[in-house]
Amino acid sequence: MDYRLRHTAVLLSQVSLCVLAYAQSKGGSATLPHVEHHKDALGSYAIVSTTNYLHSPLLEALLAVNQEYGWAVSFEDVPTVNPSEIVDSEPELHRKHPELTGTNVANDAPYSSKFPEIAPQQANIAAVLQQIVADYNATNNHGKFKVVRSIKGNFAIVGYEYHDTSGKQTLFVSPLECLITVEIRPANIFDAMRAVVDSVNTTCGGAGVYKIDARENVPDPSFGPMEQVSGSYVAVSARNIMMDLLSQLHEKAYYSIFFGPVDNYFGLNTWGATRNFVDRSGKVIPKPVPNPGIGMEESEQP
Repeated sequence: MDYRLRHTAVLLSQVSLCVLAYAQSKGGSATLPHVEHHKDALGSYAIVSTTNYLHSPLLEALLAVNQEYGWAVSFEDVPTVNPSEIVDSEPELHRKHPELTGTNVANDAPYSSKFPEIAPQQANIAAVLQQIVADYNATNNHGKFKVVRSIKGNFAIVGYEYHDTSGKQTLFVSPLECLITVEIRPANIFDAMRAVVDSVNTTCGGAGVYKIDARENVPDPSFGPMEQVSGSYVAVSARNIMMDLLSQLHEKAYYSIFFGPVDNYFGLNTWGATRNFVDRSGKVIPKPVPNPGIGMEESEQP
């Protein structure tokens, strides 16, 4: 599956998580990435579980907690280029149609992470994310990740280590670490994010560097009317620029850059943060999450 198909899969997952919440509210079983709530003698705790529905367990876990708690934590993948870490997700299709391509994915396995139960607005968000990442890093899945906080106070899960084509463990610097100088004239968030990516590819996209493609960075149903964002930046990391642009929106949003093993570059997507609410009739309604902006308590700014 290349990043274009992944874009569709992640989009469907937003809807699927809504369906999941409805099934849970009716006592149904959970088969998609989800957060479960438990209680024992030591207190309340939560478990986020993944299914490899998206062929990226860590991204699944992040989507699930974003949806559960109304957070807007972003994701920056690592390259998946070692043959032992790549698998054909449609082997039967390729046996029948060998001319088809674009379905290679990371050969990862589902995982779960347990953390103390939290109230979304009073949570130690960094601690929860660090637990989710630590549990992922303890698996044999591709890449190693860390939790990074931007100058705007927002969080991203960022890859820092991967296996190269020979299998050697290699340190990795996210392309969004690139320092760029760019003027973003008033534009919708999607055009603005594409302008940042273009500058990254021009400034830091030399030989041997994996580039970012933003052609599929288009509005998804979680976005309302397109607001204008802008900014003038000199020698600022692309990550901090993106976080600043997102902070200008009235509703929370986040980004992901996901590596496509087929095309060997990252695909950018921008998502509107939503949180599921169950009304009195039992209907699950995903609602946009207001952006609290500057001046809120630190724990309220994910």
